[in-house]
Amino acid sequence: MEAIFNRPQVKPIGAAGADSGLDFALPSQLEAGEPAEARGIDRDQVRLLVTRGEGEAEHAIFRALPEFLDPGDLVLINTSATIPAALSGRREDGRALEVHLSTRLPAGMWSAELRLMGEGGSQPFFAGRSGEVIELAGGGQLKLYAPYREGRRGQPTDRVRLWVCGLALPVP
Repeated sequence: MEAIFNRPQVKPIGAAGADSGLDFALPSQLEAGEPAEARGIDRDQVRLLVTRGEGEAEHAIFRALPEFLDPGDLVLINTSATIPAALSGRREDGRALEVHLSTRLPAGMWSAELRLMGEGGSQPFFAGRSGEVIELAGGGQLKLYAPYREGRRGQPTDRVRLWVCGLALPVP
């Protein structure tokens, strides 16, 4: 289990653009925990939140998407799968966290988000530290190497949401 933590230093992965500043709590009753069909609705009936420039957000359903488009608009479709990978963990100080694995990175690394459990769901946990090891349920460990993306203009931020990390698991 130790070998994975002896890798060379990982540098943060930069990303173009500034943080969006969008941070909100999604009530658990509004989360889509299963596909639309399993909830008894068609795919084009899923909810859609539309914003235009500085205007107010508008609630709609996906079937109404053409009403919000102008000639020449570009529509991008995300076909990436969501992985059901929420791992229970504990910091050295005893605080319980949930680790959401996001993307498998080169060299066996992962991008992951730390979440703090609370009444009504979870919220982002921003107090992780480079080099910190989180003990996972079942005997695994997760080591935080570096923020997944740098702050604005290359300056690190104290509100790191995604981390480049290594996993050491007792089973494949």
